[in-house]
Amino acid sequence: MKRRIVLGTLFLLVGGCVSIPSRDAIRSKYRSPDAFRAEVLKDKDVRDLLLNASTAGKSHVEKQRLFDRFEKAIEKCATQRGGLGAAFDLCVTQYRLFPNERKAAINLALMYSAMRKQDESVALLEEALSKKDEFFEDKDHLHLERTHRSLGAYRLSQNDAEKAIRHLEKARALDPKDAHAYFLLGQSYGLRSRTPNSKGDREKAIACFKRGFELGPKLGLPEDYARYASLLLQEGDHKEAVDMLKSGIRRFPAVPAFYFNLAQYVRASGDATAAYYLYYMATLVSRPGDMHGKLAAEEIEKTQATAKKEKDSKAYEGIRQVDRAANLMGQAGKAAEAVDALRKALKADGTNQFVIRYLLGKALTNAKEYAKATSVLNTCIKERPWFAPAYVELGRVFELQGNHQQAMKVWVRALEIQPQNQRVQEIWDQVTDQARQKALDKLKEPAQPQ
Repeated sequence: MKRRIVLGTLFLLVGGCVSIPSRDAIRSKYRSPDAFRAEVLKDKDVRDLLLNASTAGKSHVEKQRLFDRFEKAIEKCATQRGGLGAAFDLCVTQYRLFPNERKAAINLALMYSAMRKQDESVALLEEALSKKDEFFEDKDHLHLERTHRSLGAYRLSQNDAEKAIRHLEKARALDPKDAHAYFLLGQSYGLRSRTPNSKGDREKAIACFKRGFELGPKLGLPEDYARYASLLLQEGDHKEAVDMLKSGIRRFPAVPAFYFNLAQYVRASGDATAAYYLYYMATLVSRPGDMHGKLAAEEIEKTQATAKKEKDSKAYEGIRQVDRAANLMGQAGKAAEAVDALRKALKADGTNQFVIRYLLGKALTNAKEYAKATSVLNTCIKERPWFAPAYVELGRVFELQGNHQQAMKVWVRALEIQPQNQRVQEIWDQVTDQARQKALDKLKEPAQPQ
């Protein structure tokens, strides 16, 4: 699950103690003339800070000026291409020169997190809480609040609800208008509500989620929508829960859990056909091995079995035709029959169902009706630009017509949109090395800080 961390994305702590380079070790790196050839290190002030900065004999005002120089230099290096190493060395130097300064510890924690050394990062954040800001003005306690919030998020990732809540309540007290803290508190109280003697935690979780969405409706992550909806269902607030799931789909349309959970509710409400297509969407947007994708596939099979048994029921006619088309598409020479079955499904369903139209585009491709397939798939893409499987199929249309360049263009777009999608993975061996590397780089990206 993605975590909402301001100071960087925290991963699992793997043990070990903080090992921070010494000041002499930093100086020795930059003593050779070649060390400052990189563009980011040509700045004279950066060079002076790395080699010569000292607090010895300086007044408080002079020390404050020196600290400010470090702040500006760190920001400059950290935001320039290839400057992370220099920014880290500046942070280490600042930390060594100002060992009692909270902001120096926080800066170094951020650098370690950016380098994915999360044990050092977490330890420094813990250490920062015992320090004070003597030379840095933490306006409105912003950095202290973010430190508590980051540690609370880490404790939540370790399923330690008690410690998470302690940190996050402090964060909320420092900044009552921070939506992120409320979302994390909602998750934490929700986690604790599953344990014995947790009276009132469910209500607290719901209240925190509600406040989080009031303060920052665009800041909620998929797990916030999912957990909030789950808690509302437990409280019997079905309408609000369904509205939250629908909002989650609008905000994060490629999350299979939302379709699956909404399908469960819709089916329980008596609409098996609508649930069937929601289950189908869950499978189409899922990643390989995704739990909700697997569960949705099982529910699809159950619904199809029911449709076959109730062969005289008009309510299941569309489902029967979709099932028939799926079987025909796997047989040689049956593509035209599959197209016919899907057109009958559209007519029987009567709602212009997106899933059926996507499958029709696939069947038309198999039937070598490329112009019609292109039209159908382009309509799907126009309607839902985030739907990566449609790009995969459209690329297949171009490839079958011998237009490899256009096929590659469309497939690369699919990789950019959702590289981990199960259908996208099917084209992995067909794309160029460059496109594949681009997708790999995206897969390695950590959750974006918020």
